[in-house]
Amino acid sequence: INNTLTIYTDNAMQDFESAEDQPWSEYRDQIVQVILKEDVTRIGAYAFAGCEGLVGLEANSAYTSIGDSAFEGCQKWMSIGYGGTVKEWLNVDVGANNEILHESEISCTDGTIIDYGTGGDDIKWALTSIGNFVAVGSGDMYNYKYGTIYSDDQKAPWYANRKNIKKVTLEEGITSVGEAAFAECGNAKTVKLPESVSVIEENAFVQCGVSKINLPSGLTKIGRAAFNRADISSIEIPAGVTC
Repeated sequence: INNTLTIYTDNAMQDFESAEDQPWSEYRDQIVQVILKEDVTRIGAYAFAGCEGLVGLEANSAYTSIGDSAFEGCQKWMSIGYGGTVKEWLNVDVGANNEILHESEISCTDGTIIDYGTGGDDIKWALTSIGNFVAVGSGDMYNYKYGTIYSDDQKAPWYANRKNIKKVTLEEGITSVGEAAFAECGNAKTVKLPESVSVIEENAFVQCGVSKINLPSGLTKIGRAAFNRADISSIEIPAGVTC
C-alpha cells in the first residue's frame, strides 16, 4: 500500500533517542499509515515522531506500552487499531508527549474509544462510541463541581460528552464515586458499581438518568444530593450507610 510503513516484530519495538534515529526518518513526511505485524508488545520511544501526515495505525496485538514521544509532532486526527479490549487499552502504559492519542479514535476488540483519560490518582476511564463508560484502577475518584457557577474545566473531564454516556461501569478496586462525577448524565440509564465502593460523594449522580442501581453492601456514606433529580423511583440503602 502506498505511503504505508509496515513493521515486522514479535517483541518490543526499539526505543529511539530522537526522530532522527528512526530507520525510516527520511521517509516520515510521506508516511500516512503504519501497520504493526506479528505480536508487537511495545511501541518504541520516538517511533513515529514527526510523521505529520500519519492518520492511521493498525495492530493485531494488544501492546502494553507506548514509549515517550512515540507520536510527538503528529498533527492529524488518527484512527488507531488496537488488538485488545477497552479495559486492556486503559492499562497500556503511555509515555509522555503523546497527547495526539487523546484526539484519536481507538478501535478495540469490544468497542471504539472516542475519549479517555484519568479520573483518580490510579484510575483511568474511557467512553466508547456506543455510550459505554468504563473506569478501571484503584482508590478514590477525583471530586468535581456541579452547577452553572462553575466552569466546564472544574467539572468531570467527560462532562462535554455527558449526553453520550448511556452505561456506567466502575470496575473492582475503585473505592469512591467522586463529587458530581456523573452529574447531568441524563442518558445514563444503567450504572454498575463494584463492591469495593464504600463512598458516594455529594451530587455524584445528580440529574442522572439512572432508574435503578444496586448499591454495594459495604457502602458507608452517601453524600448530600447524591441522587437528587435522578430518575430513581426507589433504592435500597445498605445498613452501614450514614448520609
